[in-house]
Amino acid sequence: MSEKRQIDLNKLREDILAGKNEGEVPAPMSDEEREAEQDEPPKGRHPDLKELRRIVREGRQSPEKRK
Repeated sequence: MSEKRQIDLNKLREDILAGKNEGEVPAPMSDEEREAEQDEPPKGRHPDLKELRRIVREGRQSPEKRK
């Protein structure tokens, strides 16, 4: 390791121990923000995934096989 890098790491270590390099702590969420986050649709599968798959499957079939 180069001498300059070693000095930088030592300075960084001293700063951290002195509490100078602590990241900002995010402010607590307000009740309104928390409610807005809960109102968002859940991430992941679409609720009608089975229905969408059925529609796609029917679309791939020949017209005679469709209901």
